[in-house]
Amino acid sequence: MLSKYKRTKMEIRKLEKIHLVRTGDFKKEDYESLIAFIEAICEKENREKIFISYSEKLTIPVSKMKNVKIKMKDVEELIKSPYFSNLYQEKKQKEDLRNSALQKKQNSTSWNILFGLCESFRKKHPEIGANELVIVLTNTTNTEDYFSALDDKTGKNGFVHTDLWDIFLPNYDKIYPITYEIIGLIVASKMGSSYSDLAENLAHRDPPIGCISDFCYNKTEINIKIRTGDICENCIEKIKSHIDFDDVYFILKFLDEIRNETLRTIRYYNINKNVSRIKLIKDSKNKTEIIFIDYDKKLVLKPLHKAIYLYLLLNKDGLATNIEGIDDSQLQTLADIYQNEARGKPNKDNNLAYQTILNQYSKSSLEDEQKIAHSSNSLIKQKADKYKQVELKIYSVIATINATIKDCVKGKQPTDEFKIHIIFDSKIGYNTYKVKLKTSKIQIQEN
Repeated sequence: MLSKYKRTKMEIRKLEKIHLVRTGDFKKEDYESLIAFIEAICEKENREKIFISYSEKLTIPVSKMKNVKIKMKDVEELIKSPYFSNLYQEKKQKEDLRNSALQKKQNSTSWNILFGLCESFRKKHPEIGANELVIVLTNTTNTEDYFSALDDKTGKNGFVHTDLWDIFLPNYDKIYPITYEIIGLIVASKMGSSYSDLAENLAHRDPPIGCISDFCYNKTEINIKIRTGDICENCIEKIKSHIDFDDVYFILKFLDEIRNETLRTIRYYNINKNVSRIKLIKDSKNKTEIIFIDYDKKLVLKPLHKAIYLYLLLNKDGLATNIEGIDDSQLQTLADIYQNEARGKPNKDNNLAYQTILNQYSKSSLEDEQKIAHSSNSLIKQKADKYKQVELKIYSVIATINATIKDCVKGKQPTDEFKIHIIFDSKIGYNTYKVKLKTSKIQIQEN
């Protein structure tokens, strides 16, 4: 039962840290892309790091989940909604949507289980402050069928459902609505009421007005919220009572960025469906330029990132995601490419370049390991143990490359051809990084 509306007294304070952690069913590459998008906005706004990411993943006990499917009634409501009526006018399009939706299989769990994950995570990480948000990102749906929610007990534990965006918002990159829901939970935590009170008394229900507090009983109505990227005057006044003006402005800027990226993606998707050819050109310094010929765009990457991407463009066997699946000849080739892109010329002695490539598959640098080996300081060793839990550096490198490609190409459908995917290779028995772009689409122009 929802509690009665009650305004809670809160002091005006700075926006606290937001801890974002995933369950195993939310793909690592999607999580990395999400974090890269969020961090890019923070950097653009010159904000200190308040969104904290983690390499570890959480697990929902199998006994606490049940298999569910999307109900036919919900699918028909989707098809009849204004958004889909405009988007899908052909009978075949509607039938394809029905089939796609009904084939979706999901696990479902309760809010209490999801909030319990947050509490367990806090206990494991005592450095997380009581006023800081912990948000679980999960493909597992919830019994109340919400996009996201906060607990009433603390107002600091929450979840965001990361799946089914291809059904509710086709042509959207799911990273944007997921980020929007994260910002929505931040706003909800600063309204001075419990989440139940917000849902019952403050949410705009029918019709939606384009405010972040719209309830969106029909889930496709979130399209309106994202496209407006707005917070109504009443809601602005409420959050202004609890966080300072700079943070309110930061939240509004965040919504602007999500809105702009979403609209840009959709527009490019509609007008730019052809997959561009790529031309690799050696410049005057003998370094490689990567040009999307048909988009008239140049992809700018740092030397290390460029070396890895060039290798994957030109070597369709790809690279194993773990060092055990890579042979020395691949490392040598990567080192040669990296050295050339960093210096503009090959060098017989490429040991440093080789070690740099090798370090991308390690969890700590050689310098860190040497410090640990020669130190008796227990604090340093504790930090080292924590650092060793961090996933391989190559994961964040790949995520950064994909984020840069997405920003350069600006189209959802073509991006899939250019981005780096994780694909299992049965020949070697390992997951590999590969680019799907056909070799016929790649042109090499030497000086």
